[in-house]
Amino acid sequence: MGGRGSSSTSAGEGRYSGGGGVKPGDILDTRDMVSERGAKTAEVDAVLTVSRSMFNRYGESVSQFLIADLKPSSQAIAYYDGENIAMNSRFMDMAKLDSAYKACVDIGFHPSNGSKSAAEAVSAHEFGHQLTDAVGRKLGIIGIDSAATAIVNEARKSTSHKGVVQMASKISRYATASNAEAIAEAVSDVYCNGNKAKRESQAIVKVIDKYLLKQ
Repeated sequence: MGGRGSSSTSAGEGRYSGGGGVKPGDILDTRDMVSERGAKTAEVDAVLTVSRSMFNRYGESVSQFLIADLKPSSQAIAYYDGENIAMNSRFMDMAKLDSAYKACVDIGFHPSNGSKSAAEAVSAHEFGHQLTDAVGRKLGIIGIDSAATAIVNEARKSTSHKGVVQMASKISRYATASNAEAIAEAVSDVYCNGNKAKRESQAIVKVIDKYLLKQ
């Protein structure tokens, strides 16, 4: 499952080995996010704002938004399971999430969220996984990892980078975890920062636009 990491350890050369990936066994319980909007208005509205933007731009949406109770050992802030986007219940608090996200940005683990809230940045990241799946369907590619590889390889050609890991490292440390995470981080970067996003992020999103942008 594609997940947004909340913290990291020191990264060496090549692919980043840490991150916030979620395994099915990490999920203790899930519940509908929108049904809890009364208690979590700002948090739920941030997710729905991103969803509306993605639908308006690409015509793509997910089945359901969930709040997930994860094992304490899981460091994930959120995840995409192929159909739904879920937020870790421990981070369904704007102030707590903003603080955690800022700490990650400060060490280069995630790209800046610009003027957007951390909840919006995280939601955009998870939609990046959903958009990767959508591009894969357009290309007749099965599996998010294979679709991600096709996207980043195409994007790299418009940059000066010799390899996709080198390209991803300019976006964030978590972007080097996998091609799928590189795309998700790029989507978040561009959503939050627009034309001020890293050029590598813009290159990746341009490939997504090529296949998905509504005409």
